[in-house]
Amino acid sequence: MSQSPFRHFAPTSRVIYGEGCLDQLAPEIRRMGARRAVVFCGRSLTLANPGLETVKAALGELCAGVFTGVVEQSPVTAVEAAVEALRLHAADAVVVLGGGSAVVSARAATILFGEGKTAQELCTVFEPGKPPRSPKVALPKLPQFVIPTTP
Repeated sequence: MSQSPFRHFAPTSRVIYGEGCLDQLAPEIRRMGARRAVVFCGRSLTLANPGLETVKAALGELCAGVFTGVVEQSPVTAVEAAVEALRLHAADAVVVLGGGSAVVSARAATILFGEGKTAQELCTVFEPGKPPRSPKVALPKLPQFVIPTTP
């Protein structure tokens, strides 16, 4: 079986795990040159302890605001509201607290925010008889710091 050559480039990631790991959140954000982080989470983690308040305390003055409108399945309306929160708080970083919907919502909002376009403008276009056409999304994006609460 012959394999075609390929290259894969993955963005740099760092994993910090274990007791006291939240103590590293603010230094990691500063290391990236960011100063205005917006925390993304849903309703359950807004109320949980530990939860949103724990993360806000770990961020201290780096917490520029929160977006607690993450909902299951990351609907476009929720993502658009998240983009507005990033604008409102002049975000230069995103902290994600939660599981799949929080991660997907933050990623989508970061793309829309970075590209300065709507979801409709960035959608892949499918025309009969033609290959799918996807716009380039090459502009810089905000760094994301994910605090997963699911495996």
